[in-house]
Amino acid sequence: MLADPILATEVCLLQQRLSALRWRMVVHRLLQGGVLTTIFLIGTILAVVGLDIHYQLPSYVRALALVSIFGIGWVLLRWWVVQPLLHPPTRLQVALRLEREYPELEESLVSAVQFAQRPKDPGGESELLRQRTIECAVAVSQSLDFPRILKRRWTLAAVGMGLVFLAVLFQLPRPSAAVAQAAAWRLLDPFGGHTFPKQTQIEIQSPQVFPYRLARGEAFRLRITLRGVIPPRYWVDLWPQGASTALAIPRPTPEVPPEATELTFDLFDLDPERLLQPFRFRLRANDAETTWYEVQVVAAPTLVPLDGRASPQMTLHYPSYTGKPRERLDDGATLTEAVAGTRIELRAKTDRPIARAWLDYHPEKPIQRWTPALTLLMARDARTLGGLWALSREVWAPIPVTLADDQCTLHADFVPRLRGTYALRLDDGTGIVGTRLFDLRIFPDPAPEVRLDRPLPLHDGLLFLPDAALTLATGADDGKYGLARVGLEYRFSRQDTPQALVLAEFGTPLAVHASADAIALLAGSAIVYGSQPIQHWAEQRRLPLSRLVKANGHPPREGDVLFLRAYAEDFDT
Repeated sequence: MLADPILATEVCLLQQRLSALRWRMVVHRLLQGGVLTTIFLIGTILAVVGLDIHYQLPSYVRALALVSIFGIGWVLLRWWVVQPLLHPPTRLQVALRLEREYPELEESLVSAVQFAQRPKDPGGESELLRQRTIECAVAVSQSLDFPRILKRRWTLAAVGMGLVFLAVLFQLPRPSAAVAQAAAWRLLDPFGGHTFPKQTQIEIQSPQVFPYRLARGEAFRLRITLRGVIPPRYWVDLWPQGASTALAIPRPTPEVPPEATELTFDLFDLDPERLLQPFRFRLRANDAETTWYEVQVVAAPTLVPLDGRASPQMTLHYPSYTGKPRERLDDGATLTEAVAGTRIELRAKTDRPIARAWLDYHPEKPIQRWTPALTLLMARDARTLGGLWALSREVWAPIPVTLADDQCTLHADFVPRLRGTYALRLDDGTGIVGTRLFDLRIFPDPAPEVRLDRPLPLHDGLLFLPDAALTLATGADDGKYGLARVGLEYRFSRQDTPQALVLAEFGTPLAVHASADAIALLAGSAIVYGSQPIQHWAEQRRLPLSRLVKANGHPPREGDVLFLRAYAEDFDT
């Protein structure tokens, strides 16, 4: 305890200055150490993550990096952060720093701090020496800048490094959230098997079940979806059973807009000649790669002889108006020509029992597959829509094939409506479908040619009295299967619905007759009967205008304008 109150006050102020200085030293140490430690930890973590993203570091390298980061980080954290907090410098240590910074103190400050902290020892140092030492330390320290020992330039340098590090950090390219998350897990759990999300993802839409069973000789079709970055090409790795290496097949990707991130398409149709044995395949696009998928190639149901004759066995039943008898095609024939309306009877046998069979129509032009949908758009009301729907179903719906009790013998009876390829499908019930193709060249009965020769403007004139009779000369030709009907359409204005007057109606080649109306109108006309098709017909007779009544039942009168048109029909009209 000092006897001089003034000196005691000055000593107390000196101790307060030293205490404040010691905590400022702690703050500067924490700031410097915290910034440097943070820069080290974040910088090394980002460096390892960046290398891993670009080069896919092995697990042991990531594990070594993780141990090193945490080990060195803990040492730096303990030295720069934990140590200053747990063991801050004492006033004596601060005084020693000041003595080194200011030699003019001549150890008076250290001695003064010791004298102030230690109580007076009656048998020890002189009281006068204590007092003079403290007075000297107080007097000299009042003019000194204690904070100079904090070395602010080091703190400012650390803060500057931190700001530069942040600026560089914000300039670095940022990976997606999924990539960043995967990179963090790969670093924190090096042996966990974590992988980065691919820039491109491949999803197989069909088939969805593997191992997939494929009929031998059938084309193998895949439908896939690419998401993310759509590359300009992809690869199909095909590994046939027994081969030493896989065959890499490059294929171009369908064109898409640059901003597209998803594309679904039919992947490829492999040549069936390559798929005669089981194989494995995988797909590669950009950085995406699927696993190996197995495809089992098995024999599909096929046709075998029926009753000692080759399958299929087809019989053509021509329309009755053609006058042609039924025709049995050569056994095993798959190509035939027939007029529209011909009924085909098909019999065949398979090499093993099957679950079901049917016939599919494949048009010659793929665009014809849209015909049913386009046809339905033409419907004006519900009744028309129902009729068009029934018609499209008859043309495009699968044609049923009947199975006998042995599940091997097939029978189909159908009328092909359109020209093209018909496929006989044979399903064995296990997903294997065999196919036999038939080329049916169905042609329509050509439309008849019809003419109206009289009345003529120069020969007959075009002005008639209401009770007059005009000279009517018509003719029709159908050189293929003959005429079915010849008539006259008339109306008294362009807005009226045409009315039909049948001039001659011919039956099938077994019965040809004239209509009652034509007999009444054309009195004395010659009507042809016979068993042969009527391919050419021409008549000229007088037609009373009074027989051409209007829609309201009234005969023509003066001032009316009559419009005439001849027509002819064949048997498939």
